[in-house]
This record gives sequence, C-alpha cells and structure tokens, in this order.
Amino acid sequence: RQQGSLIAVTHNPEILAAADRALVEGTVTLFATLTGGGLISTNPAKATVFEVDDAHAVKVALFYADEADPRARVRVGKLAPDFASTYVQMEGKPEVHEVSGALRFQVERDATAWRDKTVLAFDPATVTGVTLKGAASTATVSRDQGGWSWAGATHPKGAVAADKLERLVK
Repeated sequence: RQQGSLIAVTHNPEILAAADRALVEGTVTLFATLTGGGLISTNPAKATVFEVDDAHAVKVALFYADEADPRARVRVGKLAPDFASTYVQMEGKPEVHEVSGALRFQVERDATAWRDKTVLAFDPATVTGVTLKGAASTATVSRDQGGWSWAGATHPKGAVAADKLERLVK
C-alpha cells in the first residue's frame, strides 16, 4: 500500500503501478482462510522435499496498515500429491503444513501480472454521445431517455445498433 492505494512494484523499482485489486484481494482472502490438512514435518532437513526452502519457496509477506514489518511471512512450497493442496511453512519455524488449495498457482506470478491492466475507467451509464472518426467518414450518435440515435439527421444506413454501442461503452 502507498497512500491508501494498492501498488504493484515491477522489476524496475522506479515504476510503480496500481495493483490488480481483485487479484490482490483474492490472494489475501485465500491466505486469511487457509485450512490445514495437518502437520507434515518438523524436520528442517526436509524443507527441500516440500520446496519450502530458500531455493524453491515463493515467499509471501502479509502486512497490516501502516506497519513497516510484515505480520506474517509464509513460504509457499510445492503442490501435494493430491494436486488440491500445498505445502507451506511459516518463516522461522520448522513445521511444514499441508493446506487446502493450489496456492503456488495463485502467488507464483511475474510482478507485471499483479498490475492493474485497466486503460480507461468510467461509468458507462454516464456516456451520452459517441463520435467515431475514420479516414473517410465520421459518425456521431447520442443517447437520451429513448436510447441511442444518430446525432443530427437520420443515417442513410438505418437505425443505430444500440446493442453494439452498449458493448462499446462498457
């Protein structure tokens, strides 16, 4: 978070971009609702087997508002043999747990995958006119209580395809 907004940092630390809110919130919810299948190991030497070691784990840090240090650090390891659960370890603890869900697929993403890809954001209900200008012609339509209509005179090719305009502004 930075100034109340979700921020995703890319590989270039000079570029800060808005995060994909749905992806981030879904991931946070996933971690907040983890359910375990049980303790799998307390042997630190087996960390590599479950891929919760430094070389293999995806390290997730969970922060609370206005706190510089994370409240939790979770090492996400490999999928369990059932492909429906994942091995995890709280950083600094020897216990490896099996938890429900394929967490690895949720968190193992390139930094750019966490960015919001929205180019334009507006409320489609507020659009009252559209002008489409091509190399050879220009078409303008407007919306009022009765729906979409050609601005000015009736278009020689017929009525406005309202369903296509609705898709355009959404």
